[in-house]
Amino acid sequence: MIECFSNILADNDADKEHHFKFPQPLSRTVVYLEESEEGAPINKYRLRMMSFRDRYNQHQREVCAYSADSNPFRLPSQIPNQLDAEGVLNELALHANALLQGALSLEKPYLALSN
Repeated sequence: MIECFSNILADNDADKEHHFKFPQPLSRTVVYLEESEEGAPINKYRLRMMSFRDRYNQHQREVCAYSADSNPFRLPSQIPNQLDAEGVLNELALHANALLQGALSLEKPYLALSN
């Protein structure tokens, strides 16, 4: 997820012709369409950010679905949308670390049995 998000931002920054301002990349004004925008062309980087939001939400549901706990790693149900790019990257890093720590704790009893 971190790589996907970073790639969108890097591609957007490199594209001087179609650049889109992302002061808060996951804010409602970026990742949702308002009625007034229907039928208007959407910037490709904004569209990729919308897809990222959907991908993150699907990932979150899958993590929870494979656990008996409804939120096994105490992750936010949505990425906070008031954050700037660095804040989102920090949240994604915390998310990745929580998943890693969860995987390691699940693995620990099996490793103990194999020793």
